[in-house]
Amino acid sequence: MNKILQFLFAFSFCLCITVIFFIGWSIIDEWIVFFDYGWNWNEYTATPIILWDIFFDNMLTILVITTCITSIGFFLYHYREKKIKSEL
Repeated sequence: MNKILQFLFAFSFCLCITVIFFIGWSIIDEWIVFFDYGWNWNEYTATPIILWDIFFDNMLTILVITTCITSIGFFLYHYREKKIKSEL
């Protein structure tokens, strides 16, 4: 497989995992706020709006984390592959 396609596949996979992490983290955070405020949860009832805000508030963070993890993993994979070929 082409290295560019491998990188894009790894990047998209890592992006999905990071987005799922941020969504889960925000849901846990909102439930903590819910239990702190009890049933007076007027401004926190719009869960789709809260989830939509995650992508705007944390878009740069998500992209930086995803790029770093993917680049490190991609480098280590190809370094190991090159090292194995040189030992043969």
